[in-house]
Amino acid sequence: MTSWPDLEPMPNRLVNYGVTDNGIAIIELASNSAGAPLEGDEVGPNTYTHEMMRDIDTAVVRARFNDDVSVILITGNGHKFFSAGASIQMLNSVTPGFKYNFCLHANETLSRLEQTPKLVICAINGHAVGGGLEIAMACDIRIAEEQAQLAVFREALLAFEYLNFESKRNEELSEFVYNVVFTRAFPADDGTGDYRIVPMADMLNHGYPGNVALEYDA
Repeated sequence: MTSWPDLEPMPNRLVNYGVTDNGIAIIELASNSAGAPLEGDEVGPNTYTHEMMRDIDTAVVRARFNDDVSVILITGNGHKFFSAGASIQMLNSVTPGFKYNFCLHANETLSRLEQTPKLVICAINGHAVGGGLEIAMACDIRIAEEQAQLAVFREALLAFEYLNFESKRNEELSEFVYNVVFTRAFPADDGTGDYRIVPMADMLNHGYPGNVALEYDA
């Protein structure tokens, strides 16, 4: 069984990072509704800002250059939200120019995550809303907690400034949104060949390379 490592904050204190003893890099999103660092006993909706995207980028690059890391696992702080998307408070307080560049940088950050040569797993430990779902879609595999709700609608995709043309019309993303497709490493035990949702507590406890048949995005 893999044990949870000690996590250290990235420079803006909006992402925590650590590596397990068997080479899994943990990237934990951790912010309040304003997109600020969590304090005390706060748990996050883990909304993101430009500063969080910079922290994500820093963590991804660190994992890339660590030869002992073979898998990256990204998750959210707490048990209610994986990520509630971009901070509305932040978006309402910045100039149009900043908003444009924020969206552009977010797209570039998720593109780096998508293109990372190591296996990237998203542990959806709670609701993934708006841009939070886009983060999940940038990963190779998504494992969802049983009560998680995933919310982005086809029309909303067209309004996301930082999504490129292909992403806005991505059939996989649309299918994922409408049919709540969950991808995981193990088929269900009922012999149907279907995939079942994995409880959060089990996400790191299903064996490792020799007995795992990983399912990748097409």
